[in-house]
Amino acid sequence: MKLSPRTSAEINYTDAGKLINEASSIIIIAHYRPDGDAIGSCLALAASLQALGKDVTCYNRDEVPQYLTFLERAECRIHPLTSPVSADLLIALDCATIERLGAETIAHISADHVLTIDHHITNEQYGDSLILTPTAAATGEILCELIEANDFPLPDQARDNLYVAISTDTGSLQYSNSSAKTYQTMANLVAKGANVANLNSLTYFNHNVRRVEILRECLQSFHLAHQGQVSHWQVSHADQEKVGVQAGDMEGLMDLLRGIAGVRVCFTLEEAPSGIVRLSMRSKDENVDVSKICAHFGGGGHRMAAGAAINDQLENCAQLVLAEIQKAL
Repeated sequence: MKLSPRTSAEINYTDAGKLINEASSIIIIAHYRPDGDAIGSCLALAASLQALGKDVTCYNRDEVPQYLTFLERAECRIHPLTSPVSADLLIALDCATIERLGAETIAHISADHVLTIDHHITNEQYGDSLILTPTAAATGEILCELIEANDFPLPDQARDNLYVAISTDTGSLQYSNSSAKTYQTMANLVAKGANVANLNSLTYFNHNVRRVEILRECLQSFHLAHQGQVSHWQVSHADQEKVGVQAGDMEGLMDLLRGIAGVRVCFTLEEAPSGIVRLSMRSKDENVDVSKICAHFGGGGHRMAAGAAINDQLENCAQLVLAEIQKAL
């Protein structure tokens, strides 16, 4: 299947509900290296549509990170895609670009219609139909509205996955993307039975010891720059191999950099096995748009949280990024 940017037409929840109701078979995908919003959104929507009587399957190029595997159930899992599949409807969630869906995934899928649902302002508007809500804190927040607007079922698994999707993308409602609507959405999920204490414990206090070991490696390269306004660290592929890092082990560690008093921007550099360096960046200052900084490196995201991939040696990347941040500051 071939997807192209700027081809989709924006639709409302009623139109999206009609597309879903008319489809018998549905495939749901999200971006590779999935985070809590991607995993939670996929599994939540799948559980809801399965309860509606649809034939639904979730696929992703990468495995579910270990710290999020508790979200999966036997009847609703995310599968690798190694052979051709087809469906009446393909729903792409929480993914701003075609590239981040993974060429390996797209190449194996054929669908009569493609619906994109996302909250990233940098979305390429690919597919046939689009629901794009940049003011939403998470794709999970959009799905709560979609499900409610169409009176779709909300099984316990869908409810819990939506809670985790929104919680992880808002830093437990600490980030500036958390609006009054976000709080109300979370309150509605709790009113429907979401066990906050249990879900938060499973999400944030159930990590492998590798997480502490890779943090130790990261701290070896910790630096403050631009008169204490920028904090950053980097981790090589060799260090990751030494620790045995798995997907998700580094999720949320950047909050330590962001939490330093006086810091306006923080970033991390993570060397991939291919040699590509993954840049993740966060802003604490509304006047510093990190999506624009990351766009310089071919990436994007949100004003306060963005990322990119840099094709350069790890030892060169920090200075390249710091130079672009200096322009923004």
